[in-house]
Amino acid sequence: MYARLNDIVTNLKGLGEVYPPQEVVRKVLRSLPNNWEAKKTTIEEFKDLNTFELEDLIGKLMTYEIEVQVDGGVEVVEKKKKDVAFKATTKRKTMMMRLAQWKVKASWRKVLQIFVSWLKRITTMMRR
Repeated sequence: MYARLNDIVTNLKGLGEVYPPQEVVRKVLRSLPNNWEAKKTTIEEFKDLNTFELEDLIGKLMTYEIEVQVDGGVEVVEKKKKDVAFKATTKRKTMMMRLAQWKVKASWRKVLQIFVSWLKRITTMMRR
């Protein structure tokens, strides 16, 4: 994160737009997501942003991120996995046998056979 931010600030200097370090610190704090609100407020209240260096801010944010991950804090939310369930059948007839019993035109039978083979591949991949 620091390298990207440093590249952006350097490129802006090259274009003639110079930001003082205190302004960069304020912009970084302003860009933090809502789940970082507690840390952001703490830094703003207890540190003098006019003398606070960008390196110090990045260090504090990285430390906070590591602490939250280790402690399993409220901020870290894992997405639930969605499981797919298929209905189990006990019938002995396969889909291909059912196709043979149907009275369908040859062109449609080929389309259905391709679909059934595709469906079989999908179900075997899902079982793995």
